[in-house]
Amino acid sequence: MLDPRLYSQQISEVGIEGMEINESSLAEAVSTLIKLKKSHKLLQQIRYNMRMDMRTIRKEYLDQIQAINDSSKKVGMFNKQLIRQKKIDANKVLITKRDEKLAPYEILERLVDDYIIQISDAVNRIEFFIKKQTEEN
Repeated sequence: MLDPRLYSQQISEVGIEGMEINESSLAEAVSTLIKLKKSHKLLQQIRYNMRMDMRTIRKEYLDQIQAINDSSKKVGMFNKQLIRQKKIDANKVLITKRDEKLAPYEILERLVDDYIIQISDAVNRIEFFIKKQTEEN
């Protein structure tokens, strides 16, 4: 499981931010298309890895919550309400910790999704340009 900062670094190394799309000639369009497709594939892999890490985090906290809920099932009638409230409080704390741990991953996931959409739009536009240029020649 990687730290969200490492994912952020990987995303910035892909080089999407500030990338210029050049369609001035057929050769430049093809070159840009290849770069975009490579970036698209890298971002999809990063997104996949982040989602797997997020799933692992959720699973860890789910296991902890289930362990709390399964503990001390054999309780006397007088202690039942007190133990139930302690379980509820412990579950709330775990859910809060889980959400705090997942928040950076979710932000990066939205960023990657946005980049993937932008790349897909640019790829479609460039492919249309290339198709138009090859039909004219």
